[in-house]
Amino acid sequence: PLSMRRILPRLDTTEPEVLLAGLQGVAPLPGGQDIGEGRATSLSASVSYSFAHLAEATRRLLPAVCLFHTVADADALEIFSQVPGVPGRFAGATGQDWVGALDDAARVGLLTGLGGGMYRIHPALPGYLAAGWRREDPGNHDAVRDAATKTLLSAHGALGGWLYQQIRSGDAGLAYTVIGLERRTLGGLLGYALDHGLWDDAQHIAQPLDEYWQARGLYDEAGAWADRARLATEDPDGTPPQLDTAAGALWLFFTSSQAIRDLEGHRLDDAERTYQQILTALQAQPSSPKRQQHLGVIYHQLGIAAGKRGRLDDAEDWYRKSLAIEEELGNRPGMADSYHVLGSVALLRARLNDAEDWYRKSLVIKQELGNRPHTAMTYHQLGMVAQFRGRLDDAKDLYRKAVAIEEEFGDRPGMALTYGQLGLLAEDRGQPRQALEWMVRSVALFTGFPHPATGAVPDHLTRLTVQFGVGALEQCWRQVAGSPLPPAIRSYVDSSRANE
Repeated sequence: PLSMRRILPRLDTTEPEVLLAGLQGVAPLPGGQDIGEGRATSLSASVSYSFAHLAEATRRLLPAVCLFHTVADADALEIFSQVPGVPGRFAGATGQDWVGALDDAARVGLLTGLGGGMYRIHPALPGYLAAGWRREDPGNHDAVRDAATKTLLSAHGALGGWLYQQIRSGDAGLAYTVIGLERRTLGGLLGYALDHGLWDDAQHIAQPLDEYWQARGLYDEAGAWADRARLATEDPDGTPPQLDTAAGALWLFFTSSQAIRDLEGHRLDDAERTYQQILTALQAQPSSPKRQQHLGVIYHQLGIAAGKRGRLDDAEDWYRKSLAIEEELGNRPGMADSYHVLGSVALLRARLNDAEDWYRKSLVIKQELGNRPHTAMTYHQLGMVAQFRGRLDDAKDLYRKAVAIEEEFGDRPGMALTYGQLGLLAEDRGQPRQALEWMVRSVALFTGFPHPATGAVPDHLTRLTVQFGVGALEQCWRQVAGSPLPPAIRSYVDSSRANE
């Protein structure tokens, strides 16, 4: 509260970006380190008092904490100290050295231990540390801090590679927890990498972040980063970089990721236009395994776009072209994804035996790889096959398997779709009020309404509200969400009912 009393009044006269830079110690804090009289001026004095009670080794190492946002990570700092070019005061510090220093700072209240080598940073600490660091060597400080930031970026690039591997075929829950705690730091370092043309490090950080944004339904945040990456990598006239360069690889990653979100948001023209642009650029490149891998991904996504338009023959053709490449390259994750979508085409054609066969082939690979988030997707689809066959108990078991994984990893888009499908299953069982509850659980996962990740759930919610009345919806919403029915949902339901 004291930190907020000091800082919030400055927003009246200072832009947020300038104030944030001051709090991080990147630039002088407008108005000085303290503002006002009395207790407000005691904050930096309290930090100084605590800092004076630290061991000398801690005081030497602790300024690195001001490079982080909100949470410091001992594992990242251990890597940081081993990267060539790290400032001398941090060079060679071991993981044990960092844990000892951070525990020492937690002992005097400057940090709060969160477990797992993570420490929450007192809001007044970064600016204090940065100011003291600058006083030690004012003439050379900016260059030293920049070197430290670049080194921390390299460390998080290495960490990002590990996080991405964990998400794809390891402990995705742990990876999402780490990203959630370091999200602000990762974002700050991604911005630094884009501003300085450090494309490889940018991609290593962006890949796990993009998985996190997708799993949490943070589509606007992801889209803003995609726009920023394109501005950083494209020529002023919008020409993309050569795809066989590091800048081109980063452009391709962000552009493809945004096109996937366009597909999920049913902005099909935008998505197909982007994929055709990428396809043209790839076809102009000389043949190579990397080019083939990218072509396999684009063929897959063009198949999804065709499927969403109801062009199932075209979708299947694209998927089979993608599968041929994935099998040629021995890309088992890609093969699993192709088997999954071919199952979905068969399901839409009501070829339930073919659909189940494709899904089972996909499931085997995903389980072998340990890719539990993607395993949940296939359980969901197998549940739909069982539901269409009238095997409602089997469908329920499969949906429950899917949702258990989705809830474990906080996969809100996955949870939203499975909750919706459990609602439709409840209707098939003659339990329409339970169906309404599942639909409410789905849309309540997101603050925005209707959220793209909820698919057709808002329409099912409206249909059930017509059956039971707005009063039943209000009561159900309060029971599930613990709050009154949001005006946006009431308005959506009312307008949909009026248009019937």
